[in-house]
Amino acid sequence: MKLIKKVRLKLHNGKKKVARISGNVAVKVKFWANVHYLLIDLSLYREMHGINSGIIAHRKRTIDGNTSFLRRCIHRIEKGLSSKNRRKKFAEQYILDAVIAFKKEFESKGFSETINWAYNTFTTYFEEVEHTPQIDKAHKLFDEQIVKLDTRLIDKREMIRAGMRNDITVTYEDYQSLNLRRRSVRSYKNQPVERDKIEKALSIALQAPSACNRQPFSFKIVENKEKLLEVGSLPLGAATFYEDIPLMVFAIGDLSAYEYIKDRHIIYVDTGLVVMNFILALETLGLSSCVINWPDVKEAEMKLARSFDLEPHEKCVTCIAVGYADDECYIPLSEKKKVNNVIEYY
Repeated sequence: MKLIKKVRLKLHNGKKKVARISGNVAVKVKFWANVHYLLIDLSLYREMHGINSGIIAHRKRTIDGNTSFLRRCIHRIEKGLSSKNRRKKFAEQYILDAVIAFKKEFESKGFSETINWAYNTFTTYFEEVEHTPQIDKAHKLFDEQIVKLDTRLIDKREMIRAGMRNDITVTYEDYQSLNLRRRSVRSYKNQPVERDKIEKALSIALQAPSACNRQPFSFKIVENKEKLLEVGSLPLGAATFYEDIPLMVFAIGDLSAYEYIKDRHIIYVDTGLVVMNFILALETLGLSSCVINWPDVKEAEMKLARSFDLEPHEKCVTCIAVGYADDECYIPLSEKKKVNNVIEYY
């Protein structure tokens, strides 16, 4: 206990000094911070355990088929194809690995939207790129594989020019109205939420951008009342109203989508983007929601992992209460910052 108090005191005093003094003080604070997270607060250890678990799982999947790796490869090829100054030949260093990943993905999991996307992209690539021995080798392997595909399942799609997209029918005022309507609602009618509405909202939400289009997330939908009471109490922000939530959605980030430690924060960015799309889509279907903060609390994370049988590399990013708003309930003003408070031009 004396050591713990000493470390915390050193950290507290060091943080106050480091704001005024650089150099040796900063080094000392770093030392005591290392001691603190090594011996006292193990939350960063849990984070690193999840990251390492994800990296190991990512590498193991290359044996049977790694969807995330394949999706990253296809995204990189599409970037090359869509470049304004497209090179005559590109992707040589990974094209063979990409086709091998395509082969393994299909053999282990069968036809999917990923296989469809990969088929279309590879077809365009091999038609338009200048061939080299390495590219020819990959092309031959691709041709050997596609004869096993039922072409009737293929939705043949081609890249389009930006100017060929659908006309915009939603005005700025429409979108503004939708965003102003969306507010965090914490009181709901005693009315079940239809599954088809959740799935419709998610189908739109999945159009959100994600790094290399890997979409490193899944969603746990909880509608059973007993299960709701079990997991609804875990996020700290729901303590006052979780008992009356008709349905909860837990957004789970998957660290096994990445091979490198440097990518460890992408699950939070990508999941945040898809969740924003999701709650706006819910509004168009007459449903209200409340995004609930998921803090890094060991006990809560362990309970949720047990409840959903999560792997160490699967991390809850946030959760969302969903339901039909009680018409008489109050909604917080939640006044937002003005543009001039958050913007700088350079």
